Amino acid sequence: MKILMVGKFPLDAKLFKDGTEGSVYGEAKTLVEKGHKVIVLDMPRSIIDKDYHETVDGIEVYRFFCAEDSLKQQKKVIRKRLIPLMLSCDPSICHLHVTQHHSLQVVSALRRHKIKYLVEIHGLPRKEAKQAFRKQKTLPKLFAWWYECFREFVFVRNTHLVVTDTDYEKQALRKFAFRHKLDIHVIHQGIHDDFYQQDYHPQDNTLLAVGTIAPRKDQLMMLDVVDKLRKDIPDIKLSIVGGLVDLDYYKKLQTRIVRKDLARHVSLHPDVHAIELLKQYSRSRLFMLCASEESQCVAMAEAMAVGLPVVSTKVGGIKHLLSEGDNGFLCAHGDVKAMVKHIKNLLHHPDLCQQMSERNKKDAEKYRWSSIVEKYIKLYAKAMKDK
Repeated sequence: MKILMVGKFPLDAKLFKDGTEGSVYGEAKTLVEKGHKVIVLDMPRSIIDKDYHETVDGIEVYRFFCAEDSLKQQKKVIRKRLIPLMLSCDPSICHLHVTQHHSLQVVSALRRHKIKYLVEIHGLPRKEAKQAFRKQKTLPKLFAWWYECFREFVFVRNTHLVVTDTDYEKQALRKFAFRHKLDIHVIHQGIHDDFYQQDYHPQDNTLLAVGTIAPRKDQLMMLDVVDKLRKDIPDIKLSIVGGLVDLDYYKKLQTRIVRKDLARHVSLHPDVHAIELLKQYSRSRLFMLCASEESQCVAMAEAMAVGLPVVSTKVGGIKHLLSEGDNGFLCAHGDVKAMVKHIKNLLHHPDLCQQMSERNKKDAEKYRWSSIVEKYIKLYAKAMKDK
């Protein structure tokens, strides 16, 4: 089978800026290992200086240079260079990870040329835009929210086969687009086998937070949690690991750490490679997530595979993936007091941590790429048969 993927592919296969890059790479690599031909068209980037083609772990990857990371420039590159190449590939199926502003361009071209395709949704930008407006009620934020609502509505209404990573996204899309018969399949995002080979042997009271360093992940809330914890647990530490995509927010974190005198307790690790990431997981005691909006959270799945108990905000799809008190604890976003209480409970009860660790390692088996890709192969066959 010849599979064409359109979506963000990592510039470095050992360093993922976000969950989408990890998903595109993981799916493509596993499909190649199963004997399929995979071509990936990466999203336009200004960080490279020209278009080029390369082979990464058996995956054919095409890169596109963009003069600047503006919507106008990206749409121009997609229209003039990406779409013509996409149409010339003559794939058996096209797997889109493109759910941003330019989604409709790609879908329209596929529909016009009668190429079979499915769309994998990564997050719900309209919900993120809504939260951004609520925090800062300005006209630009309001227009951004309205635009995301319009874009998502039109996109879903014109797509026949959709994949989401949680039931939360599935129900949200159906309800919003008024399409209760929309063909939506829930397939989790997977994680690399290396995470299953790590042992849970924490050596100190280190909390780990992995995820894009950005307002949605609310690392600022984490600092408030650690500030409260250090009064009763003097050796508490927090490692914040993630892709650096918002420099202003990163600087804000640095400033807050200094202002709260948390330098001895909090360390920032932007853009770490795979080996260092595994080390961070293996030496941590708990995984903490303070996101204001989330779907599956690939980092949480990685933490579970290593065996870390999880303390998370009860948002989006997280409540569908964690069983309260069984493999983690949940609290409302912004509820620092509850988060502190749950973390203390786990740190003071090693036996409970061990029980949750064993449960998480077992539950995380469903995130192996090998089994997840088999579901996609069946879905590709279905898409190719549909009229």
